[in-house]
Amino acid sequence: MALLKAVEENYNSFLKFNETKYARFQGLIVNATVKKIINAIPAVLCMNDKKIPGYVDGCRLYGICNYTPDQETTRFIKARFGVEFA
Repeated sequence: MALLKAVEENYNSFLKFNETKYARFQGLIVNATVKKIINAIPAVLCMNDKKIPGYVDGCRLYGICNYTPDQETTRFIKARFGVEFA
């Protein structure tokens, strides 16, 4: 049981560290347009639509596990490409 507790504590520490890194990274981007583009990259990687660059006909996309874009990113993609994130 001590091992499971240590693994859980390490996992929670890892998640907290990643959240801190992400928040710091977002804070360092001062240009709003650059921020929108950088935040759209993971969402675009999860999409396979003819309107999105990188479309491959007949390809089944797996995407990024447990990824959901924030509302700002979803609005940016819809405004830029006319595509809803599904």
